Amino acid sequence: MAKAGNVTRIASLEKFRQAREGELASKRGKEKLADLRIDLIHVKYTSARDMVPVLKDLLSERGSVSADERTNTLILSDISTNIKVMRDLFR
Repeated sequence: MAKAGNVTRIASLEKFRQAREGELASKRGKEKLADLRIDLIHVKYTSARDMVPVLKDLLSERGSVSADERTNTLILSDISTNIKVMRDLFR
């Protein structure tokens, strides 16, 4: 049983698993079709190089992150939803 608002769905666990797997496959498909965006984040109070491993966990399959040590800037390339999440970490 699953409740969403005032709607109650009753199904077997296998049906719920299949529905969830379908949703995840759809999400992955959308990520593969989404346009890549490049963004720069100027880092203060820490080294941009130190932030690269932290941001790598948030990237999609096609995303990348690198650090420009001269300007202490992170260079992000990923889909826009992931870039928004990474930008929010620096606010």
